[in-house]
Amino acid sequence: MNEKEIDKAFGDFEKKYNLPPVFRMSNGKILGAFIITKDGESFMITFESSDADIMEAAAMVSPDNTEAAAGDLRALKAFCSAPLVPSPAPDTLQ
Repeated sequence: MNEKEIDKAFGDFEKKYNLPPVFRMSNGKILGAFIITKDGESFMITFESSDADIMEAAAMVSPDNTEAAAGDLRALKAFCSAPLVPSPAPDTLQ
């Protein structure tokens, strides 16, 4: 996977669920998707996220269709398996 594929997957997720930008965050070992919902709730999905975490996040993203949202979050989780260069949180999140 390259960065363009990751950016496209994150962008497609944002558009599908009408969300603010999904931020990539990394500690140099694990890539995470930092997601802010329409209600202002936030969470992070990483390759290590459990299925229970995915289901909880899916309920925040799409309360009316958690199964579809969970599938989409699992797809994002798969993109989080590749280590990337560390990228700190944007200034707006600090």
